[in-house]
Amino acid sequence: MVYLKVDWERSRNDTNQALKRNMDKVANTIEGVVRNMKPTMICFCGIGALSLAQIQEVANRIKAAWQAVEQVCLKALFETGAPYMTVYNADRLKCTCHRILKKLYNCHAQPCTAQTFLCEGPDGVTVDIINVHAPSSTWGHCRYGVTDEQRRTLIMSLLQKGSMSEPARAIGCGRFLIGGHMKTDEWMLSSILTSCKRKLVLQTAELVCVPPTGEFGDLCFCGGITATTLQTTAENHDPKHIPYGICWESAAPQQGRDTEPEPEPELKKARKIQWQWQGMLQSILELHRYRSVLQS
Repeated sequence: MVYLKVDWERSRNDTNQALKRNMDKVANTIEGVVRNMKPTMICFCGIGALSLAQIQEVANRIKAAWQAVEQVCLKALFETGAPYMTVYNADRLKCTCHRILKKLYNCHAQPCTAQTFLCEGPDGVTVDIINVHAPSSTWGHCRYGVTDEQRRTLIMSLLQKGSMSEPARAIGCGRFLIGGHMKTDEWMLSSILTSCKRKLVLQTAELVCVPPTGEFGDLCFCGGITATTLQTTAENHDPKHIPYGICWESAAPQQGRDTEPEPEPELKKARKIQWQWQGMLQSILELHRYRSVLQS
């Protein structure tokens, strides 16, 4: 499963000639991805707001580039006006329940959305797939146009959305893969996931996948499935990013926390109180040490 940032701003495809020129570049990238990375799915983000006719043309061109290297049955998932498209091998995967998540965080006039759908593997086990592109803020001074608070809000919002692979549970309690361009690095993402665990938003064993030669934002994370980071990549038309992804080795639930039943509401409340008391105790101990230092 491969993620690829296209990085098409609206102005880059303002004419049919510009769109054709950009599609030629993307087609070359796709041929390299298929040849080197052997994908069953490619999730594109940053496509831009295209008309229905334009996005259908893009989908057909992507399929043609893929089939020029490998003859397989391909299907595409997209929605007009959303900057996402996923093309997958329908001989190996079944994808349903496609939708666009909206208002994931406040980015001042720019919509923060994500593409999500249900993916069923050859063994019949399903996984929630999320393809997200974090837009830059239009105000303030923040690293890469996104604040740390916006990063935390984005990840927590995604994990709290309803799971389609395990109805009546949140995505963070089931099997999922989240990637695209979240505009964060491995350290910040790991810190956010640790916070999500403390708040019981993430209740399944997770894995952060970082490609060996990736640029900033080229990473994804998964939970409840067995996966490894792809070590191969391909030349991208956008030098700021590389195609990256995971090898989904088995979608069977792992042994451990993610195979345990959903905690009862009383148990959840008890765990929350436990975390609160632990935080209070830590604060008291730190205050005691500070007073001891002053007295000495």
